[in-house]
Amino acid sequence: MKVLFICSNNVEMISGGGSQCTNRNYLSLKEIVGPENIEIVQLTPKLNFTFASVVSRIFNYLSGFNAGLSKREIQRIIELSKNSQFVYIDTSEHGAICYHLKKNNYKGKIITFFHNVEHSLYLQRVKKNPLLFWRSIIIYYNEKLAVKYSNRIIVLTSRDRGN
Repeated sequence: MKVLFICSNNVEMISGGGSQCTNRNYLSLKEIVGPENIEIVQLTPKLNFTFASVVSRIFNYLSGFNAGLSKREIQRIIELSKNSQFVYIDTSEHGAICYHLKKNNYKGKIITFFHNVEHSLYLQRVKKNPLLFWRSIIIYYNEKLAVKYSNRIIVLTSRDRGN
């Protein structure tokens, strides 16, 4: 059984609550399927401030991609998923991956882990800085895609589930 593990945090480095959870999820999956059966895709936003980089990032946001995701990364994930029975996405902020996998007839199972209801959490930031509102829309959109196109979702609490 092969698993494609997609995350934003480094699975080897713990720097906060989210990365601790990512590390725990990775180690659990590694123990279940074996280290040789898990492939990691770490999506890390590149923080360049060149004109081309900023324009590219704006285009990615307008395309509904968040936190290091781009059309190129989507294509790479689609290719890598062909060798995996499971795609495990370690954040609801990457619901666009679920959508594109299903759109490209991925036959395996997609599992998305919700660390939080990210949209609600991000709205707290918006209260302090209303200019961030546009990003809350992208997060909301991705969480809806994750719920709709994942075969399974995993949440930490019933509040995260929406009950």
